[in-house]
Amino acid sequence: MTLPETLDRAEHIELHKRQLEPRIRFAVLLVIAAIIVAGLLNVFGQSPGTRTAAGEAAELRVSAPMAARGGLIYEARFEVEARRDLNQPAFVLDPGWFEGLTINTFQPDPTDWEQRNGRNVLIYGPVEAGQKLVVRLQYQVNPTAVGRRDQDVVLEDSGEVLAVVDRSATLYP
Repeated sequence: MTLPETLDRAEHIELHKRQLEPRIRFAVLLVIAAIIVAGLLNVFGQSPGTRTAAGEAAELRVSAPMAARGGLIYEARFEVEARRDLNQPAFVLDPGWFEGLTINTFQPDPTDWEQRNGRNVLIYGPVEAGQKLVVRLQYQVNPTAVGRRDQDVVLEDSGEVLAVVDRSATLYP
């Protein structure tokens, strides 16, 4: 069979240039499937991670997701177990606890709130030895917030450092 002059057998009949298209489609489907599987394996957050630090006066436990997606609503829990009387326990929070995040509620409300060297300090009332102070902050991740955030927490009592929890979180779009 003869072809018109404007047609080329390899290009228009045997479709040699189109052999790459099925591979590209397959690769795109694999990328989409990998993202779905990563989401199912909780790579993009929501599951809380707990970090603990202890000193002679108190133990501090911080429980919050280490990764979160835009729009996600979650709770961060700060738990202090006093080993001696604490007069004015305070949480000194890195800026990463506030950048790209919206705080919906505090439970309980701090008795005082101040800024110190770019860090927020939440101050609470006295806690007796053997008692616990549990503070919950409900957050929502802003959809435009992306990247890694340092979220260290320092527990102080009247300015004295009692425990330090070193953590970071990753925010996904």
